[in-house]
Amino acid sequence: MVRELNEVPPTIPMHIFEFVNFSHLTERVRSDVPLTDVLGRIAAIGPVQTKIANGISVNTLQIDLELQVRVCLIEL
Repeated sequence: MVRELNEVPPTIPMHIFEFVNFSHLTERVRSDVPLTDVLGRIAAIGPVQTKIANGISVNTLQIDLELQVRVCLIEL
C-alpha cells in the first residue's frame, strides 16, 4: 500500500525487520500493515503461475512453510 507523507520523517531506516508469531500471520492478510518478514523451513514450493490481479498479468509462486503457513510471492 502506498501512502502520501505530509512531512518528511527525520530519518528513513535502511533496513527494518518486523517478525511476527506464526499464529498472527493470518490477521495480516489483506490488511494495510507493513509487509511481514517470515522465517521458516520450506516444506513445499509450487510452480510459477501467471494470474490476473487488478487487470494486470503477474507471476506468483506459492511456498508452503512448516507450521502450516502458506506464503505467496508475487512478481510485479
